[in-house]
Amino acid sequence: MTYEEITNRNMNSGIQVIFQYVNDVTDGLFMPLVLLMVYMTLAMGMYFAQKRMTGKGNAAICFAVSSWVMVGFVTLLAMIPGLISGITVVEIAVLSVVSTLWLLFSKNNNY
Repeated sequence: MTYEEITNRNMNSGIQVIFQYVNDVTDGLFMPLVLLMVYMTLAMGMYFAQKRMTGKGNAAICFAVSSWVMVGFVTLLAMIPGLISGITVVEIAVLSVVSTLWLLFSKNNNY
């Protein structure tokens, strides 16, 4: 199986061309992994910052806030054609709803 060379792409269009190329070569696996990395970095960063400041971290709040931040980030990235599939956008939206429900129904309601 031969891969498309990056020289076939118009590199003057912007940095999104590199992301589109890597996403195409990896059969659409690159951008979901980047989104997972950003999501986990946001969630863990918020959790440990909260734990350092207050002595106690609330995972439900951290995951709910980071999932809604990811909804905004994915919405912006979805405007670039060929970068993120519609399934990924729906998965992030469902994740945000689930994490918000987890926050609302958690026993640790000190927010």
